[in-house]
Amino acid sequence: MRNNIGQEEFASIVTGVLEAQADVQAYTIKDKGVYISICASVRREKVDAFLDFDDRGAITGRFSYAQTAADAQKPREIGSCISGAILCALRQ
Repeated sequence: MRNNIGQEEFASIVTGVLEAQADVQAYTIKDKGVYISICASVRREKVDAFLDFDDRGAITGRFSYAQTAADAQKPREIGSCISGAILCALRQ
């Protein structure tokens, strides 16, 4: 089992997960993080978030996030999906 994944594999995983999310309006991958704009389902308002997958210089599946709307759950859910895909890649 590997300890981390590379930048190229990270970008591929993120793209795959985000392209499958209907409410993701836009995203940008920056180093070990992802900026996303989501149409939140609660009030159908736009939520911007940053998902940070930098775990002491490595991409291990751990993440933190910051978002514009305190009550939006979707960024955390998307981060968890990306994290799960990274963990699956690490097991291969």
